[in-house]
Amino acid sequence: MKRNALLYIQNFLAFFVFSYVSTQLIPFLKEHAFSLEQRGIVLALVAVIATIGQIVFGLLCDRYHQMKRFLLIGYLILVMSALAMVLSSGDLFAYLLLVCAMVGGFAKIMQGLTETYLFQLDQQNYPKLRAAGALGFTVGAIAAGQIVSLTSFPMLAIGLLIVSVLWLFCFRELQDVRIESNYSLKEINAVPVILGEIKKLFRNRRYLAFVFVFFMIYLIGNGDQYIVVDKMVALKASHDVIAIKWAVQSIMEVPLLLGANRLLKKVNAYTLLLVAVVMYGIKFFLYGFAQDPYFIIGITFLQVVTLPIVALVSKLIIEDICESSLRSSAQLFALAIFVGLSGLLTPLISSALIDWLGYDLTLYVFAAANLAPFAFLIGFRKKLKPQAKA
Repeated sequence: MKRNALLYIQNFLAFFVFSYVSTQLIPFLKEHAFSLEQRGIVLALVAVIATIGQIVFGLLCDRYHQMKRFLLIGYLILVMSALAMVLSSGDLFAYLLLVCAMVGGFAKIMQGLTETYLFQLDQQNYPKLRAAGALGFTVGAIAAGQIVSLTSFPMLAIGLLIVSVLWLFCFRELQDVRIESNYSLKEINAVPVILGEIKKLFRNRRYLAFVFVFFMIYLIGNGDQYIVVDKMVALKASHDVIAIKWAVQSIMEVPLLLGANRLLKKVNAYTLLLVAVVMYGIKFFLYGFAQDPYFIIGITFLQVVTLPIVALVSKLIIEDICESSLRSSAQLFALAIFVGLSGLLTPLISSALIDWLGYDLTLYVFAAANLAPFAFLIGFRKKLKPQAKA
């Protein structure tokens, strides 16, 4: 009982930190007079760090048969980078570029690694654990927005340190995930072994097909973070209003996650994925139509039938189609592609479209783009349909 409670608490605290620092990244850059092009450079570097980091951490976890050590290392890097960001007193571009990119990149790395750790530690209760994380993300976004609105960015350091200490106390009591491996400890550092297991992933055609599908979905879905938030800024939304948008976006994941096991017994994962793609199209169409920040917040309630479905289904499908010794690498490599790489391309594509078409038409283009993953899923239905169970 104590272990279960600690697992929920540490996940709440971890996601609190992820949102506490990441949701204030764009406002921080605007506060330090970063231009749209400079913000694009930061976001591109965030994606590069996240992409490489997901792959490296996945390989390290599989090679050393454990995850807890690397979770701690990654978390400490994130916290130190965040402190360096919010406590910075100057406007030196190169320094701020580096620390902001580290914060954004490691927030994505740690979120992916934490989700994989929870999924492998307690797959049955994963949706509920992820719901606790969504609640933490919600509270973290609101807390950060309020602190910045009422005081200043350096004051974020106090809350970050307090929550991090609490997280460490909970985390030290949790058990590690023992990852199965086909190799002995003497072989784990051998380059041929690492390359051999990467080749195994690339020979799994169903795995590559689903990575491609999820990449397309995330490439479009990322517009919720970049285009929509930038549109809210253009509509003169304040820090706390933008924080409310992040909070609603996160809290709307909770109902789906809490009812996930019952839902997956009635509807298969493949069908749920199709529903999520359709709802993404509807959501982006409405975002394009909206001309008020509070209307945008209202549309954000559709999050309940988009991202949480995609995130949960991706875990189930990849777990189902990959062998046990490769699951950490498979999950984190997939995240590197459809979260990291898409995070690199979405800002570049969206900024070019915004310059050419403006915010509204760009959002309509993103809405229409959902036809691509939908058509792919329908066209290759027989070959792709997984056997994943709740």
